[in-house]
Amino acid sequence: MTNSLVAALAFSLAACVSACGGSSTAPIPTPNSGSITARIDGASWSSGQGAAAVHAAPGLYAISGISVGSYTMALTLNNIRGPGTFPLGVGPQVPGGYVVLSNASGGWATPLSGAAGTITLTTVTDTRIVGSFSYNAEPVNVGTTGTRAVTNGAIDMAVNTSPGTGAPLDNAGSTFTASLNGSPFVAAAIAGSLTPGGIFGVAANNVTRSLTLTFSQVAGPGSYSTSANPLRQVTYSLPSGATWSSQGAGGSATVAITSITATRIRGTVTGTLVPALGGATGNVSIVGGAFDIGR
Repeated sequence: MTNSLVAALAFSLAACVSACGGSSTAPIPTPNSGSITARIDGASWSSGQGAAAVHAAPGLYAISGISVGSYTMALTLNNIRGPGTFPLGVGPQVPGGYVVLSNASGGWATPLSGAAGTITLTTVTDTRIVGSFSYNAEPVNVGTTGTRAVTNGAIDMAVNTSPGTGAPLDNAGSTFTASLNGSPFVAAAIAGSLTPGGIFGVAANNVTRSLTLTFSQVAGPGSYSTSANPLRQVTYSLPSGATWSSQGAGGSATVAITSITATRIRGTVTGTLVPALGGATGNVSIVGGAFDIGR
């Protein structure tokens, strides 16, 4: 992956992260299709005036509920194949989703940090979805202030599945997680590829930071250490422009590709990154990095 392509990917991912949280594909709530309940800033809330859940496309569930005079809540979940625990605060490339909360005074949404909350689904079928959730939502409107803490969330809904929806394709949805200097990192937007020429690249980010892998001469599964020639590099950056790299004195990283198929690339990454640009200081350790990239 060339440096220009990495930059383009990073730019497009950043644009997605800044834009994806401001809209929702949630359906218009209808009565008697189930319920959504939660505590919003400690106060009980329920979808008393109606709720709806639609399986609108493979892996895409749009869920909404309204309480007149109180809040409307809309959850959009992507790349859902069945029960499990998924992050809230991620974009459409990642299994999980985001939430938009609104009332007469303004609107809030889960920031695309990869760590705004979680949803645990215990039942997922073409006719029913059941689960629990919690999240923190930030203002998205001019004049809206404060955050909203949503806890003890529960959904138990009938699902309206569009005809012919089916399951997600094998290459749908990607994940990238790691511990960076002991702080959990969950990517909210991901792009990755392996070219016929053996150039493996991944750009993974959220609103707080980003990781990029650029590895040349990747012939198949195996362990690849960073080097200058062939170019094999891991970089980490913040929105401020501060950047760390595996290149430079004391820097190193290893990417172990465990599986390459026609639809997915899986592997791990560990290493120590050193300051490179933008006033970066100190080293950044990558521990337990893991990626599962649809292709």
